[in-house]
Amino acid sequence: MAENDIQNSKPEELDTIDTQVTTSNEQNESADTPEPSKSQDIQKIAKDTTQVVAKGVSSAFESATTAVAEGFQATKEVHNAAKETNSAKQELKQMQEHLAQDKQDLEHRDYVQSSFDQIIAEQEKIFAETAQVMSDQSTQVDLLTVKKNQLIQKLEQQKVDDEAKIKPYKEVAATAKGRLDDISKTISEAQRGVKNAEAQLKEVTEKRDAAVASANKALENSQARQL
Repeated sequence: MAENDIQNSKPEELDTIDTQVTTSNEQNESADTPEPSKSQDIQKIAKDTTQVVAKGVSSAFESATTAVAEGFQATKEVHNAAKETNSAKQELKQMQEHLAQDKQDLEHRDYVQSSFDQIIAEQEKIFAETAQVMSDQSTQVDLLTVKKNQLIQKLEQQKVDDEAKIKPYKEVAATAKGRLDDISKTISEAQRGVKNAEAQLKEVTEKRDAAVASANKALENSQARQL
């Protein structure tokens, strides 16, 4: 048991034990020495004891300081480890996302590579069909253009023919319009003549009525004087 304690002891504690053993041996030897030597031995023992105590206190303080420092260091390391863990998680997440994207791209490339001949054949087929459709449409456009020009020529000829056909009617219409204008002018003049005649008749009638009234009044005055 004592041997195990000595093996598990710290170097500082081993030094203390060695010092105590040496002191004990010196005390045993001093039992056979004269009195003056005993006084010196006592002083030496006191000095050694003081050094041992001081050394033990210093060792204990250093151990406590080291323990506190190690505690702070451990706390710091735990904090740093937590930060590194979070950072590692973020990096792992990004790597997984990139890996998923790369996997999707790779699968697409594999599909394209495995289906390359089929894709080329389909594209060539689509190109050929598109070229045929464009050719058919071009032919159709040419036919419609020819038909359009024919219709334009026909329309122009129809205008010429219609103009020739309606020319006599235009002349008749122009003559009729001239006669109608003359008749309208004659009617207007007749209406003005009627208005003038009505005005003259009114004036004559008013004058006659005035003359009759004047004659009647003169007759009444003459009869009144005779009475």
